[in-house]
Amino acid sequence: MARNPDHHAIVIGIDTYSQLHRLRGSVDDARLFAQWLERDDGGGLPEENVQLILSPPPLPSDPLEARPVAYQIDRALTRIGLAKAERLGAKRLYFYFAGHGFGPEFDDVGMLMANASDPDRLANMYNIGLRPYRLFFRKTEAFDEVIFILDCCRDPLVHADTGGPGITPGYEGKHGGVSVRDFVVMAAAYGAKAFQKPVVDTDKPHGVLTEAILEGLEKPDAADGLGRFTASSLLNYVTKRITKIGSDPKLRQTPEVYHPNPGMEIIFSTIPESKLEKVEALISVAPQYSGDLILKDNHNIVIERTPAAGLTKQNPWRVYLIKNRWYALVHSSDGVIESEPLILKHLDQVPNPYEVTFQ
Repeated sequence: MARNPDHHAIVIGIDTYSQLHRLRGSVDDARLFAQWLERDDGGGLPEENVQLILSPPPLPSDPLEARPVAYQIDRALTRIGLAKAERLGAKRLYFYFAGHGFGPEFDDVGMLMANASDPDRLANMYNIGLRPYRLFFRKTEAFDEVIFILDCCRDPLVHADTGGPGITPGYEGKHGGVSVRDFVVMAAAYGAKAFQKPVVDTDKPHGVLTEAILEGLEKPDAADGLGRFTASSLLNYVTKRITKIGSDPKLRQTPEVYHPNPGMEIIFSTIPESKLEKVEALISVAPQYSGDLILKDNHNIVIERTPAAGLTKQNPWRVYLIKNRWYALVHSSDGVIESEPLILKHLDQVPNPYEVTFQ
């Protein structure tokens, strides 16, 4: 049984555009992301919950018949159940796109469908837009979490509008979407281009963003200090890694990420306990401290926090730390860091359990 039966995904990859230059790696990138989604040690989705929408290799003689087009995305949303007159109660939606795109506004991305052209057919019916889709999911509250990964350019074409879903939701939330959390990763900054990198021994390139994303969701070193692949750990890994993948000046791009509430972490997967060597740490605090004690990992990501008061040697804060990492303990009062960090490292050389006092 799949690990996350209440997660869904719409994965779009377009290489063959009827009147724009063809791409060569978007379809393969979409397939790779779909494979990660279906893996039990990846996204953990059932196969039937992943809708893969790809451009076919041959182009039709009529450019207007090129596929995929916007109504196919509407059909995918309908299959999930967005037209029902009730809340889905689903946990998460992944929305992945690889293809041509543009940036009409700083907070929007137009994802071009296969029948788009420049400059006559860019507007709404020939693209789907990040901003209207985010608004749609916030209004419907169909999912608790929505993950957008957009591997496309954001050329500043301000004259074109972006299109939203063409379906009328059967259910709209009562709270204006305030309970919906979304996490957005865009391949390039507003007005900039995204690139595909040639791959050795193959004629098919890969999107620089997609390569960094998949590494950040799979490599053990990219996980946080609890062995989790999270939105924060992915953000940290991708922003550093993408500069190395695109080290050629012709491939330089800067991803843009929207992570609204890092304190409420989105967890993609966790490395199995059996594959991690851990040390049990028993953390106590000197009596003069109140506020919070915060544990950060070697990526400077906050992974746990707890009230400092009452953490004695008889009643310690009990956490499990991965041996090949280092950690930092800091004290916070009213949201302000008020201490130098206490560094915990060389955990392969300490006793288990490891007793430490913050003072």
